Amino acid sequence: MEKYPVTKETSNASLPENYEVPDIEFHNIKEKPFSIHGLLWDDELGFVRLPKKIGETDEVLDLIQMNSGGRVIFSTDSQYVAIKVLYNDKCWFADHMTSVGACGFDLYEKVRSGRVDYQGSFMPIFKNTDGYCTTVNLHSKKQRNLIINFPMFAGVRDMYVGVIKGSTLDVGSKYKIEKPVVFYGSSITHGACASRPGISYPSMLSMKYDFEFLNMGFSGRCKGQKDTVEYLASLDMSVFVLDYDHNAPNEEHLKNTHYYVYETIRKAHPDIPIVMASRPTYDNKEFNGVKRREIINKSYLKAKENGDKNVYFVDGKVKFKDFYKSGYTVDGVHPTDVGFEVMTNAFIEQFEKFIRKIK
Repeated sequence: MEKYPVTKETSNASLPENYEVPDIEFHNIKEKPFSIHGLLWDDELGFVRLPKKIGETDEVLDLIQMNSGGRVIFSTDSQYVAIKVLYNDKCWFADHMTSVGACGFDLYEKVRSGRVDYQGSFMPIFKNTDGYCTTVNLHSKKQRNLIINFPMFAGVRDMYVGVIKGSTLDVGSKYKIEKPVVFYGSSITHGACASRPGISYPSMLSMKYDFEFLNMGFSGRCKGQKDTVEYLASLDMSVFVLDYDHNAPNEEHLKNTHYYVYETIRKAHPDIPIVMASRPTYDNKEFNGVKRREIINKSYLKAKENGDKNVYFVDGKVKFKDFYKSGYTVDGVHPTDVGFEVMTNAFIEQFEKFIRKIK
């Protein structure tokens, strides 16, 4: 059975086209030379982040269909790159989100120096909620290694990439670290409220260090559920990031589950780095960030006392002590783009302690 079975019937779907570029040819991303990252395929649901059975058991079925962290990688010398997208359903577009962050795509180029440069956004067209079609102009014809980031709060059923007729189309650049970093966390890990997909902190870390990753952030419902945690423990990974402070319904729940999640991953992966994090809005007095940070710190210290030399802590008390009052959130909880940069830098400080040793 094909990993991503190809469907032909939607390739000529009637969608509004937000461009005037002649001679665009569309290609199904489920076929070579494209490679799809960060997602699984379900015949009923389309692209998902967890198997359907786990989504149902842990009450995140709608969230696993939101494709945060999904990417398609390829290379081309086309001056224009277009996308044609069919959604599974309407975008989950809240008042505090941008349309391109929730339901759109953005485009990056990996250049030879290892840098990853932003090239544009594929802005969604809301007069047609079934999907849309639009183009980014790269302004010159040259061979590029490209990454298209999937929307964070929408599900994709089918997607086609368009290039100018006669352009080259080939495989894209591989990741330097191919074994994925797994991020497990709340809506902030999921990506709310980054202005576009490439601004989430998992995405920015991936681009800095050139690693494959899985975004297992589940907005409002990441609570250390058993089936999800055991599934994640079964994955082959290079690093695990544990960041679900916000979604624990109370301090007692966090206390009863946090070390369990760490311990389950550690038993399955004795040697990988595990990074714990407390919430970025440590200084927002509306939430009890102090007590929750103490619980996570105790997990961290317990792990260290038990001999774990490969566990790390992004400490909100130290790194995010002025996050709220500095205006780094949209709504008192979810970061702005600047807030995500602050978060990324805090994680970089911990990643620098181990990332060079990962092959």
